[in-house]
Amino acid sequence: GCSDVCLVSSGQLGMPASYNARLWKTLLYKIDEGLFNRMLGEEISDFEVRVRSMAPDKIPAVRLDGTSDQGFGGTFAPHHTGVQFYDYTKGSQRFFKGRPPNWHLTFSFSGYNEAEAHAVLQAGGNVAVAFAVRKGTKLRAPGRLPETWLGFPVLDADATDVRFQDPPGHVAGLRLKYSAGGFARSVVKGGPFVVRPHPQWSRI
Repeated sequence: GCSDVCLVSSGQLGMPASYNARLWKTLLYKIDEGLFNRMLGEEISDFEVRVRSMAPDKIPAVRLDGTSDQGFGGTFAPHHTGVQFYDYTKGSQRFFKGRPPNWHLTFSFSGYNEAEAHAVLQAGGNVAVAFAVRKGTKLRAPGRLPETWLGFPVLDADATDVRFQDPPGHVAGLRLKYSAGGFARSVVKGGPFVVRPHPQWSRI
């Protein structure tokens, strides 16, 4: 659902440079995983040094699984304890077993894992949900997110991507990021992945 509707082809991720970057990183990972890990580790270390020198009061934050669910954050977090790692994941089991304290996860609702999403929320985790609500433009105000989902409070996850600062037990409400074809087509294409929070909103 994420990749079909919005994640891979909307905004900057739809640009050729982003596509080529994902392609080459994936090829390097598949061809030489050891070299990939060494290069990524060095980039994380360099980033931490740069942040510490420019803004000593800030915590470096890294999100590695932008368009994958490999769990890279769990691999690198123990080796970079001064960095805050955070990711979205559809692997609910990661919330119920030990993981590095500097790796924050937000469970991603797919349309087919509602029971898992509810279990994560009950355990104090956070769940990201894409709602059939327009993000807004210069001429149109952003659509209103629902106040609750599955009985849990919804926060505006479009206000910031800093998910590790979200209060526990909250739904990270995302307005649908649509690509070519427009909003209505993306709502239909998204199927159960895109939640219609109000009956009339499903007819937009």
